[in-house]
Amino acid sequence: MRPHPNGQSLFLEKINTVTTKINKIIKKNETFVSQYNDDFKDAVRFSVIDYGATVGTAKEMETKFSETIRVASQGYKLEAYMHGPYLEVNPEHRIFFIETPSPRLSKAKLLKAYESQYTEHVFAITKAQSIRP
Repeated sequence: MRPHPNGQSLFLEKINTVTTKINKIIKKNETFVSQYNDDFKDAVRFSVIDYGATVGTAKEMETKFSETIRVASQGYKLEAYMHGPYLEVNPEHRIFFIETPSPRLSKAKLLKAYESQYTEHVFAITKAQSIRP
C-alpha cells in the first residue's frame, strides 16, 4: 500500500471517503422516508422499475419490501414492465423508478410521465434533487 502525503494510506483515505458518502446517503434516505411516510403506510402495492446494471436492485427491493412490510411488491426490468404490468397501475399503486445514466433513461422518463397520469405516487431514485416527475 503506498503512503499518502499526509502519512495515511491511500486505501484508508478511500475508506474514509466512502464512509462519509454512506452517512450522507443514509441521512438523505431517512429524510425521504420521513417526508413520504404517510404515503408509504397507505400503500397496497409497490413496484420498482429499473434497467441496466442496477436491475438487481429492483429485485432486491421486491424481496425486502415483501419480507419486511408485508405489502405486495414487484421489481421489474423496464422492458418487461412495458409488456403488460404497466396496465395494472391504479391510483393506489406506488411506483419507484431507479434512474441511472443509460440510453434507456429517456424511455424510463416517458413511462414515468405516463404512469403519473394514473397514480400520483410515482418516485424517482436518482442522484438528482427532484424525486417526483
